[in-house]
Amino acid sequence: MNLRKCLGLAIASAIGTAFVLVGCLLLSFWGAVLVVFSVVAMLIQLLGVMMLLGIKLSAIPAVILVLSVGIGVGFTVHISLVSGFRKNNSISRSILFFNTNL
Repeated sequence: MNLRKCLGLAIASAIGTAFVLVGCLLLSFWGAVLVVFSVVAMLIQLLGVMMLLGIKLSAIPAVILVLSVGIGVGFTVHISLVSGFRKNNSISRSILFFNTNL
């Protein structure tokens, strides 16, 4: 397998896992869809900037792309959790269920 196939597989599995975990933890299908949509949009922007700057795909940019998925999921989940405290919806109920404090 070449680098592009392995990178595509790693990113697809990370996004799929993020969708399942966010959907289960936030108890919201649409919350998981929005998180995945924002992460995919971020990846498209990163790949576009890499293309514009002439950065060739090698091991280091591939690792940075996979790590950016994790950082993007963490950022968007925290934003969705904070917005969940402002409304009484399933996000705040899931936080109370898991007994976590921010």
